[in-house]
Amino acid sequence: MKALLTGRTAIVTGGSMGIGKAIAEMFVQEGANVIITARRKNIIDETVAEIEAKGYEGKIIGVAADSAVEADAENVFKTAIDTFGKVDVMVNNAGISNRFALDVMTNDEWDSLINVNLTGPMYYIRLALKHMLERGEGGSIITVSSAMGVRCAGGAAYVTSKAGIIGLTKNIAFRGVDHKIRANTICPGHVETPMAQAVRDQMGADPRLPMSQITNNYVYRKPELDVDADQIAYAALYLASDMSRHVTGQTITVDNGMFMPF
Repeated sequence: MKALLTGRTAIVTGGSMGIGKAIAEMFVQEGANVIITARRKNIIDETVAEIEAKGYEGKIIGVAADSAVEADAENVFKTAIDTFGKVDVMVNNAGISNRFALDVMTNDEWDSLINVNLTGPMYYIRLALKHMLERGEGGSIITVSSAMGVRCAGGAAYVTSKAGIIGLTKNIAFRGVDHKIRANTICPGHVETPMAQAVRDQMGADPRLPMSQITNNYVYRKPELDVDADQIAYAALYLASDMSRHVTGQTITVDNGMFMPF
C-alpha cells in the first residue's frame, strides 16, 4: 500500500519531543519530507538522528526556532522551500502552558504565553496561507489546540490561547475553502509529555496556585483516560492526507472521553 504522504512536505513546530515528535515521525514514516522546529538545537539534532536511523521513506531536517519570533518562522519557511521546494502541510504544535488564574497572573506571564501559543501559530499560518495561495495546489493547515480550549477550564491565558486558535482556524478555513486549503484543529486531552510534567513541577512550587487548584482543573481526569501522543499523530495524519480532503474548519477532540458531557 502506498504511503499516505509520499512527495509532500510538512513543517511541524515543536517537533523535537512529545506530541510534535510523534507527529513528525509518523509523517516521515508515511513518506513526507518534514522540517521540525524547537528552540534547542541539541534536542532537535537528537530527534532528527533518532528518526533517520529508522530508515523511513521520508526525510527529516531540524531548524532551531523560537515560535514567538516572526523572523524565525520566516527562516523555517525559507529553509523548507529551499530544501524541498514547497510546503503542503503546516502543523502548529509548539506551545507552553501554565495554570495561573487571571487574578494572580502578571502581564509578562500573560504576554509570554499568548505570544507562543497564539501569535506564534498565526505567523506560521499566515506564511502557509500565502504560500499555498501562490502555488494554487491547496494544502492542509493543522493546529494543535487543547480540550481545555473547548472546556475553558484551567489557566486563564492558556485556555484563551487555545480557544483563540480554534477561532483562527475556522476563519482560515473560510478563507481557503475555494482554494483547496483546509484548516483544522486537534484538541488533545491529557497527554503525558515533558511539558505536562514541567507544568506540574512549576505549579506545585508556586505559592500563588496551590496544588488543590491544579487538581480541580482536571475534575474529570482519570489517569486511565490519558491519551497517547501517537493517537494525536494519527489524527494529524488523517488531516494531512487525502483521507480528509473534504474536512475543513473542524475541531477534533481526542481526549478519551475525559470532558464528555454527562
